[in-house]
Amino acid sequence: MLAVQVADGRWLEIDGEEMQGWNGESTWVLLADYLVRVYALRLLAVLGICLIAARLCLRPLRRLASAAKALGGDLEQPPLAEEGPREVREASRAFNSMQQRLQAMVREQGHFLAAVSHDLRTPLTRLRLRIEKVTDSQQRQHLGRNVRDMDRMIGQVLDYLHSAEPPVLQPLAVRPLLERVCAELASSAEPLPVQGSDVQVLGNEVLLQRAVQNLLVNALRYGREVRIELRRESAELGIAVLDRGPGIPAAQLPRIEEPFVRGDASRNPAQGGYGLGLSIASRIAATHGGYLRLQNREGGGLAAVLCLPGPAQSRR
Repeated sequence: MLAVQVADGRWLEIDGEEMQGWNGESTWVLLADYLVRVYALRLLAVLGICLIAARLCLRPLRRLASAAKALGGDLEQPPLAEEGPREVREASRAFNSMQQRLQAMVREQGHFLAAVSHDLRTPLTRLRLRIEKVTDSQQRQHLGRNVRDMDRMIGQVLDYLHSAEPPVLQPLAVRPLLERVCAELASSAEPLPVQGSDVQVLGNEVLLQRAVQNLLVNALRYGREVRIELRRESAELGIAVLDRGPGIPAAQLPRIEEPFVRGDASRNPAQGGYGLGLSIASRIAATHGGYLRLQNREGGGLAAVLCLPGPAQSRR
């Protein structure tokens, strides 16, 4: 109630009623509206800012995790960018230091093995000269065979060590390369046909030729009806070396690409190699950004597919 005296002496009485929020709503509705507008919106804004900040802080950690996963397959990958919070920068710096030490250890080990393998050929040469002086022809043949086997093993070890070195890549037509390799190994019994249209990739001609040759020699050693197919598999190029033979037991497939692992017990014990042919082909594929896929074929035989990135995905 409000009473005000006006100039002529009369009184003006005002009877007013205060409404909640000046809109007639109940107290609970007004309270809920206040909480939503003032606290809920602020809470959502704070949560959004925290989410953005967390993603920005965790981005270097995700790069660190991806680099750690890829380190086993590519030891020569570029170092991590040392950015982000102080703890993340220190972790990236420690990772780069570890990668450099691993690279140095692998290079030192490779140089040591290459030097030893190379130096072993000097006494082998002296052995060849002394074998020629052996009067027993049968003994001379046995000794000569052993020396040749050792020389071939040393050559494969050197090829295996060199296959991991980063190659110089350039545009390369695949089908002519395959036809040249097949022409060198073909015979009347195994003409080694090449099927599929030509395609260009970024690759090293010498290394790819060695990888395909290893796969062909392996197929000719253990199988028959050997042929090559050029396959377009989504964004990849597949060089498939197919044969008909005993194949490889499923239990040995995961380890058959490891160095000095042989599947001769299941394929052809009389014509075994040294267990480095598939390993060399696999490492050459890895240096090109690809991989080697082995699988048994229906009806018998093995499919060894050298998978390489397509022209748009090939890395320099």
